[in-house]
This record gives sequence, C-alpha cells and structure tokens, in this order.
Amino acid sequence: MIEVTLKNPALYLIFAGILLFLSGCAEPPDEEQVLRQHMKKIEQAAERKLSGDILAYLAEDFLGNDQFRKANIKGMLFVHFRRNKNVHVFLHDVGIEVLEDKAMVKCQVILAGREENIMPERARILEITSQWQKRGGDWQVVSASWKDPYYDYLDR
Repeated sequence: MIEVTLKNPALYLIFAGILLFLSGCAEPPDEEQVLRQHMKKIEQAAERKLSGDILAYLAEDFLGNDQFRKANIKGMLFVHFRRNKNVHVFLHDVGIEVLEDKAMVKCQVILAGREENIMPERARILEITSQWQKRGGDWQVVSASWKDPYYDYLDR
C-alpha cells in the first residue's frame, strides 16, 4: 500500500481538483449500448412475464400504432401472458439511430407461446419501429409501430 502525505493544505485542493477534472474526462456511456441493454431487459421481462418491467420503459404519453396507449399495452400483455404458459421472445436485426436525446430503434421480433413443454403452439413475427426519448436521464419509448410482414401474404 502506498501512503501519500501532503504537508500543505493547498496541495489537497489541487490534488482534489485534478481528480475531479480527470473524472469529468471519462467518456459518457455509449447511448446505443444503453438502448441495446434496455431492449435485452425488455426481452427478458417478457419471457418472465413481468408486465411492470416492460411497461416501465413506456412513457406515460406512449402511443402505439396510432391508437394504443400504455393501458392498452398492459391489457394486451395480460391476455398474452394468460394465454401462454411459456413465452419466448427473440430480437433480430436490431438497428439503432441515436441523435442527442432521441433515438429510433428498428427490429424484428419473433414471439412464441406454448401451453406445455412441447413445440410452440403460437408464433408471430413483427417488424417494430420505436421512437425513444431521453427524459429525466432515462430512455423511454414514446411511440412505436408494428406490423406482421407476412399478414397480407398469409391472409390470401
């Protein structure tokens, strides 16, 4: 262990100032990485059926597909989690564009559900585009749109 003794109190202030300056020089967290971590946490919360953890990322003024509010999403999660004993979520092709305190996240999501420990009985692919905004230091989803890219093809 190294022991430093400073005899002059002014040196303490200079030393503290240097440490403060150096700590301020640290790079801020990469916002894209922060958003990727949030996406991973949402994915994990969905698989564990933790609606509250998912909803925590949605802003109070969230609007999805131009009609769904946060309360609607809560109801949709409730129905999906009740219908499926096991839920699986796979994020694919995640693209993130960050511009200061706003970000756009595009991804494909494969949702699968099953009743027993057999092959998934229900599955769906969604293309999701979400708008995120940094509010009070935290990233929140303010809007999202989603569509099933195969809906028109399979509906024929």
